Parts: sequence; C-alpha cells; structure tokens
Amino acid sequence: MIIDSHVHIGKDKDGSSQNLSQILEVMDESKINKAIIIPFNEINPGPTFKNANDLVIKAQKEHPDRIIGFARLDPYYGKEAYLELERMINQGIKGLKLHPRSQAFLPDPNHPIIYSILDLLNIYNLPLLLHTDLVARNTNMAIVDKIATKFPELKIIAAHAGKNDSNTVSVLQKHENVYIESSFASLIVLKKILIKLGAERIIFGSDLPYSHPKIELAKLEILELSPSDKKKILSDNILNLGLRFK
Repeated sequence: MIIDSHVHIGKDKDGSSQNLSQILEVMDESKINKAIIIPFNEINPGPTFKNANDLVIKAQKEHPDRIIGFARLDPYYGKEAYLELERMINQGIKGLKLHPRSQAFLPDPNHPIIYSILDLLNIYNLPLLLHTDLVARNTNMAIVDKIATKFPELKIIAAHAGKNDSNTVSVLQKHENVYIESSFASLIVLKKILIKLGAERIIFGSDLPYSHPKIELAKLEILELSPSDKKKILSDNILNLGLRFK
C-alpha cells in the first residue's frame, strides 16, 4: 500500500488549483492507494476555511477507501478557528494542517489560541501536519521543538523535513513524537535520518501539485530501502498516528 500524506485540493492564491477528479487520476497513474488531502491557501478562505474544509470532508465521505481528510485553519481568528476545528472533528476529520508562513502567524504553543488548538488535537489523538522550511522563524525546526516539548504526546509531522534545516535530525532525536514528511526533503537529510533513527520517523508525501508522487517515489528508490523500511515509509508510519479509521 502507498499513502500520499500531502495532497492539496481547491484553489490557491498562487494560482494553483486541483479538484478531486484530478487528484484521483494522479493517484491511479502513480499507484497511490490513499491520499491525505488538505485545502490550499485559498483565495477567499473566510475566517475559518469552512468551505475548503467542507470540500475535504465531502471528498472523504465520497471516497472513504481512498481519501483521508485533514482540516486547515487560520489561528489569527482565535475562537472561530477553534470552533471550526471542533466542528471538523465532529465531521470525522483525521488531522490538521497549519501553515505558519501562509497564514502569517507564530505557532507558539504558549499562546492561548495556539495552545487551545493543539490541546484539542491532543485530546482527540489527531496528528498535526506543520509546514516547515528555512524561510522564517515561524517555520523552522526550532518551532517544532518548542511544540513537541509542550505537547509530548501530540503526533507532529514536519512537512518537507524543515527543507534541509540543520536541526531536523536533532529535533527528531530529541522528540519521539516528531516525524517528517518527505516531499522536497533532500536525499542527504533522508539518509541522515535513516542512519540515526531508522525508517520509522519518515512519512511519504508528494505535496501535489507542487511536486508529484512519481518524483517523490523515485527519490525513495535512490535510497535503496529494504522492503520493510519502504513499507514503513509508504504506509505503516502514517497509519500508526491515530487517523481514526472506522
């Protein structure tokens, strides 16, 4: 089984767009069994991403065997964002993505709103997919370290492995509840993680349409993984993070 843990649906401010039919077509072409779909940074998301989140839930209900839905929020809106997460949990969402750079916020777990959102995920044992990169202090691996310290039971997936942040491996070593999603991660970083921590902390994702499953799968082939390690990365690791499958 192959699960793509990072796929976008809807229309983005940057001009990118992708509907469910297009996603399913790429999945079929790339032999992807299941995909986690997440709203883009929508052009008009409103204060809560409600319409975009509803699109995700609709897709999950129509294709429960193939689509795993993650919500998206803008914590700037405080209580409205919290209530939207609560609503989505009641609708059967499997996790949450936060994108600190796109929504221009600092995911400081000591901030009351951020704390309340993360605490709700923790209560329901839902994973957090957090965009990480080296562009700003609100997206680097230091902030992942801070969240993981505050919430040691919360499953945190660092999308893109910090985009080659030099602290990626050390944060993984420090926190057993932190994983990386592999899209745009360099081979060097992936090799270091495999050597120091094994395959259990790597989760396959493509970030479709910004990359493609075939590209990201080819990258894993270069690593010459054992069948067991490949299975962990392609499906087992994400399935072990409490996705509330019925």
